[in-house]
Amino acid sequence: MKNEHIQAKILEVLKHNSLGVVSTIHAENVDDAKPQSAVVGFAQTDALEIIFATPNTTRKYKNIKHNPNISFVVGWNPANDSVQYEGVASEISKADAQKYIELIASKNPFAKSIVEKEDEAFFIVKPSWIRLVAITDTSAETHEISF
Repeated sequence: MKNEHIQAKILEVLKHNSLGVVSTIHAENVDDAKPQSAVVGFAQTDALEIIFATPNTTRKYKNIKHNPNISFVVGWNPANDSVQYEGVASEISKADAQKYIELIASKNPFAKSIVEKEDEAFFIVKPSWIRLVAITDTSAETHEISF
């Protein structure tokens, strides 16, 4: 499968899922850094960037501010497709996030009230590596791309 076809399939999986698991590295004790994961509602761009919001009081917020490298997993859908994703998260302003808020809320109706909270922070994640796993009744395909 060509890269553009892989990217199109990844985008399709991202668009058809409203929740993902983001994993960060615990910020407080670098010598004993442990992963921490949380389910988040998200949106995506056509460039395969992931956008999500979290209160600035959460562990994931603190962890990302300390170490912006994250992993993200999407895909417990009926099609058995999943995306494993690694990238670098950057905080974006609420003004810059406005174009994504409607997309996040359309995928996650409960998010509309959450993203408007004053302590809500927004992150955009640029991919560095993505694996697509597509499983059918008769086969399993794995494709990886690096950026």
